[in-house]
Amino acid sequence: MTEQLYFYDTYRFEGTGRVVRVEALPTETAGVAAAAAAAPDAVVTPTHRVILDKTLFHPQGGGQPGDRGVLKNEQGMTFRVTDTRTDRATGEIFHVGAFEGGVESEGLGEGEEVTVAVDEPFRRLNARVHSAGHLLDSAMRNVGRADLEPAKGYHFDDGPYVEYAGSVAEADRAPLVEQLNAETKRLIATAERVEVTMTKGNDGTIARVVAMAGTACPCGGTHVAGLGDIGQMTITKVQKKKKLVRVSYSVE
Repeated sequence: MTEQLYFYDTYRFEGTGRVVRVEALPTETAGVAAAAAAAPDAVVTPTHRVILDKTLFHPQGGGQPGDRGVLKNEQGMTFRVTDTRTDRATGEIFHVGAFEGGVESEGLGEGEEVTVAVDEPFRRLNARVHSAGHLLDSAMRNVGRADLEPAKGYHFDDGPYVEYAGSVAEADRAPLVEQLNAETKRLIATAERVEVTMTKGNDGTIARVVAMAGTACPCGGTHVAGLGDIGQMTITKVQKKKKLVRVSYSVE
C-alpha cells in the first residue's frame, strides 16, 4: 500500500519517495494511452508506471482527475507523470507516464530515492473545482432543498457537476440556479476554513472526512484551505438526468 501524503496537505507540491518497482504498461493499456497521446495537446505517450512507497500525487478517483508532474532521481533521470491511478485491491498508487529522452526503466532501481514534484497549477485547479462541488451541497441545503441527496460528483474542470437523488420541477429549475448562485457567492465571501479530519484503523486504512460550510462527508480528494480560495463559482444549469438531478457549475 502506498502512503498517501496528499491526504495531509493539498499545498505540498514537492517531496521524496522510494521506488518499489517500475512496470511497463500492459500492451492494451499502452495502446489506449498512445491513442490519447495523439491528441493535439498531448506531449507525452505513457509507457510505464512507477510505484513508490509514499507519494504526494493524488490518483484519479472520487470524481477528481489524477495529478500530473515529475519524478527525478539523483542522476537527473526524469519520469514525466501524465496521470495517477490506484489499485483499489492493493492500495498501490501508479504514477503513469514516460521517461524523458528515451531512457529505459532499468535506470530506476528498486529502493532508489526520487524527488517528486506535483504540477502545482493543475493541483490547485482540481482542489478548487472539487471543493466547489462540496460547497454546492451546503448551498443546496441552505436554500431549502435538503431533500436532494448527493449521489455522484464529476470534478474535472471540463464540465463539473453534482448529481442528486430526487427531483426538481421544470418550473423551479431556473429559480434554483439563481438561489444557488447567490448562496455559493455568500458562502465563498465568508472565507471560512475547510476542515479535514483523519483517523487510522487497525488495518492501516485512513478514514478521512472533509467539512465545509456546515456539511461534512467522507472524501479522499484534495481541497482548498478556505472557501475564499475557490474563487469565482457559477451554477450554470439544473437538469434532469434519468432519475437524478444534475447541477452543473464552473470555476474561474
